[in-house]
Amino acid sequence: MMEAEMIELGRNQLVQAAVVQINLAGVESATIAKVCTGAGLDEADFTDFFADRRGLLLHIGASLAHMEDAAVRATLSRRRSLTETVRLALLALWATVEEHPELQQAAHELTFSGMRHGEPISVAQAQHEAYCACVQQILEAIAQSHGIKWERPVTELTHLVVSTVDGLKLGYLVSKDSTAARQVLELFAYHVAQHGRRTAKNDPK
Repeated sequence: MMEAEMIELGRNQLVQAAVVQINLAGVESATIAKVCTGAGLDEADFTDFFADRRGLLLHIGASLAHMEDAAVRATLSRRRSLTETVRLALLALWATVEEHPELQQAAHELTFSGMRHGEPISVAQAQHEAYCACVQQILEAIAQSHGIKWERPVTELTHLVVSTVDGLKLGYLVSKDSTAARQVLELFAYHVAQHGRRTAKNDPK
């Protein structure tokens, strides 16, 4: 196995172990020693994969954002109505929630821990900013592919999407009622699409 593959494998093992520990006993319990034990790695080898504990925690959020972004972008390649494009994008994102609820729970734990304590707050902020940037880029990609402009500022629509989806995620972690969440997303997709209007040829971008 190549060195890059070994590093990626080790990182994934550490992330998975950190997620288990965070969901079991909170962010503060996810020490380097406990995470390495859970991953089956020597503590002395930790810095082969991450510079420090903060780097590991940041990677949890980055892994989640990358997974959600890839799932959504895979739906954007075909031409559909704007409403259908938004609907399929939201449902693709939601599928990652159903497939990996443990990552969603860990992400929420990082956020709540950041609100309670000073040290992880930068991790929570970085996680939130990366998520918002991902959603904004997707909204911009949808607008470009459909030749439309959003009638509301894209930052405002980003906040709307993030707030709605985050609320559904938290509710799902408690109730495990995915049917209700999907019904809301179906309605929400129509609402978001109503803010798009086709641009005229002489309309400035």
